Amino acid sequence: MRKQKKVYKFLVNRPTGRVAFLVNMTDWNNRKKSAAALSIGSNTVLVLGKLMVGLAIGSVSVISEAVHSAMDLVAAIVAFFAVRESAKPPDKRHPFGHGKAEGLSGALEGILILAAIAIIVF
Repeated sequence: MRKQKKVYKFLVNRPTGRVAFLVNMTDWNNRKKSAAALSIGSNTVLVLGKLMVGLAIGSVSVISEAVHSAMDLVAAIVAFFAVRESAKPPDKRHPFGHGKAEGLSGALEGILILAAIAIIVF
């Protein structure tokens, strides 16, 4: 694996226009990927645990919580791929970078929450 070039970005306080702090974007993106991967792992454990317990005791409420957690798992997977995509540098087709991938994934996650509501209610 080749060594990634360190890219620094100034985060600016909008009202004052002053530089708030300097961020190493490579480390920042790696932290976001790690957090998304941890979210996938923890949500997987939650879904399996809630589903096993819900089926074992025959509780509809615990099974509905498992469905809710399953939607959270799907959202975490979407977020992981969005974070990975948004970390890509600008190219010819995307001269301003791939940062909008995170915003689009947020919209998709909202739709997933509505889908979970529909599945649980109906």
